[in-house]
Amino acid sequence: MTTEIVQQLTMEEAQALTDQIRTTTETLWELLTKAKEGNAPKALGYDSWKAYVQAEFGLSKPRSYQLLHQGLV
Repeated sequence: MTTEIVQQLTMEEAQALTDQIRTTTETLWELLTKAKEGNAPKALGYDSWKAYVQAEFGLSKPRSYQLLHQGLV
C-alpha cells in the first residue's frame, strides 16, 4: 500500500470536481436507461437484466434499478 499525501482541494477545484461528478452521474443514468429500454442484455446474449448488470458492471439487480429510478427523479 502506498501512502500518498493528497492536498486539500481549493474551493474552485472542489466545485469543478462536484460538477464533473454530477455530469457523470447523469450520464450514467441516461446510459443505463438506454441499455434497459434498448434491451442491451438480449443483444449481448444475456438471459436477463440481472445477469447483464452483474456480469458487465458488478451491480446487483436492485442497485441497477435504484440507479435507473434516481435518473427519473
